[in-house]
Amino acid sequence: TRLVDCAAAGCRLEVRHDDEWGTVCGDDAGGGGGGFSDTAARVVCRSLGLPGGAAVPRFGGRFGLPGYARTWLSGVRCAGGE
Repeated sequence: TRLVDCAAAGCRLEVRHDDEWGTVCGDDAGGGGGGFSDTAARVVCRSLGLPGGAAVPRFGGRFGLPGYARTWLSGVRCAGGE
């Protein structure tokens, strides 16, 4: 797990699968509702040794454009204690 393309507004979350980095999408394209939450962002930041964490909706649409990493995960949900 890593954070990339960090700027003042946030970072893109990536995970590695089969030796390829891919993004974690929070748009909930599967239709289950919710998307990537502040709770999930806090869990990720805590796992990386970082304080805080908040979800950034579509990060200005910037990471949904062609040319960015493959999407490995979407609709991620965390309870907060992970």
